[in-house]
Amino acid sequence: MNEQLAFFKKPDPITDIKDVKQYDIVVVGAGSPGVPCALKAAELGAKVAIVQKLKSAMAGGNFGAGVLLDKSDPYDVVRLVTLLEASADHRAKRGLIEMWANHSGEAVSWVIEQAKLAGLRLKTWGRRYIRHF
Repeated sequence: MNEQLAFFKKPDPITDIKDVKQYDIVVVGAGSPGVPCALKAAELGAKVAIVQKLKSAMAGGNFGAGVLLDKSDPYDVVRLVTLLEASADHRAKRGLIEMWANHSGEAVSWVIEQAKLAGLRLKTWGRRYIRHF
């Protein structure tokens, strides 16, 4: 094939720049990963911009889940880590799953608190969807 595929073609340079802004961090995407990252960076003192193709933040159906260690039996947390490790056919690094189990509740709680402070509406599933091990 002699013709170059369209996505290999170098785009024309952007020349109609209206304004230049300076930021320490630019987060691409205002979904469930981008917004918490931008919030934490701002909380730590960085000047942050979020670039989003939509007019508002949108998680696109994602959700957050975490382990509330103060409400969990430590043995059950270990069992959960083992279950998740086995569910991934032992391809995931156990240490990463343990890190999630030990810090996810705190992280999700922080995001929820930030959302409340910003006046956002939160949709929760309530306790009926919590699985006990």
